[in-house]
Amino acid sequence: PQFRNLLPALFQFFIDIEFTGRSSQFIDKFESRYYVARIMAAVWMRPIHREQAELVSKTDRFRVFLDRWLNDTIYLLDEAFAKIVEIKQLQD
Repeated sequence: PQFRNLLPALFQFFIDIEFTGRSSQFIDKFESRYYVARIMAAVWMRPIHREQAELVSKTDRFRVFLDRWLNDTIYLLDEAFAKIVEIKQLQD
């Protein structure tokens, strides 16, 4: 199939987007990773992509992907909780 390397490439792009070289790279990475995650979810239905993900999951690349994904998730949750406190203070 012509898209055999799509998922491994998406994993690598997700990792590589950490440093764009732009002054806004910290914020930019969240938007880029959002779209990468959407593509990953869409292609997950195809068996070839699940097979490729299983192969990638046995590599260091996958560990780095998970590290970055978890770091982003924790940061975004912290920000969300801070906003909830701010909203509560404004309501009071």
